[in-house]
Amino acid sequence: HEEREVASTKIQCAARGRQARQKLAELKAAAPEHAIVEREVATTKIQCAARGRQARKELAELKAVAAQHASKEREVAATRIQCAARRRQAHNELAENKKAVAAQHASKEREVAATRIQCAARGRQAR
Repeated sequence: HEEREVASTKIQCAARGRQARQKLAELKAAAPEHAIVEREVATTKIQCAARGRQARKELAELKAVAAQHASKEREVAATRIQCAARRRQAHNELAENKKAVAAQHASKEREVAATRIQCAARGRQAR
């Protein structure tokens, strides 16, 4: 009876050892797949962070270009407004100068007319 127990214990021990080695082999076989999956996940996270950083950088560059473009547009608009104001001012000054010249011309004409009248009156007085 004891011999049977010892023999069955040895058989069970060998069977359990075989099962343990088989499970270990399965775990070792699954470990590379698990490591590959973990590496892929880590790679994906790194790529995601890098793409996010790149997208933020590109967005900042686009905003800078847009701000520069808007600044140039404002500058062009301001130049156009200044040009129109100067044109208006030049037109007003020209109109004022024309009025002044016309007034001077009228004044000279009156002076010449007055001189002629005076001349004619002196001529009559002298005769």
